Amino acid sequence: MTAAEARVRVYFIPPSNPCGEGATCCGPVGMSAEDAEALRAAVAAAVPSTVVELVDASARLNFHRDAAVLRMVNTLGLAVYPVITVDGDIVSMGPPVVDELGPLVRAKLGGQDG
Repeated sequence: MTAAEARVRVYFIPPSNPCGEGATCCGPVGMSAEDAEALRAAVAAAVPSTVVELVDASARLNFHRDAAVLRMVNTLGLAVYPVITVDGDIVSMGPPVVDELGPLVRAKLGGQDG
């Protein structure tokens, strides 16, 4: 599969506080649409021959397309976002180090790191 044929997705949720305001068990999670778009653009710039799709995971996800993401959220909670996948396989969870995303995505696309 070539990079142009691969599906790279950046899943995010809008900012929320799942335990409620003032809760001490967890903090706020999520990112603004603008921050999510900036992350999508950074991933796209790191792998310019690949289309990178932004997915608002607060909407209903498709079990067949998004199974790995749904499993991680059900196991680890909302703090896994943002999640970056290549052809349904997770390559990054949580706040990423943007400089490391290019090599990770390129490796998953075909072992090229350059």
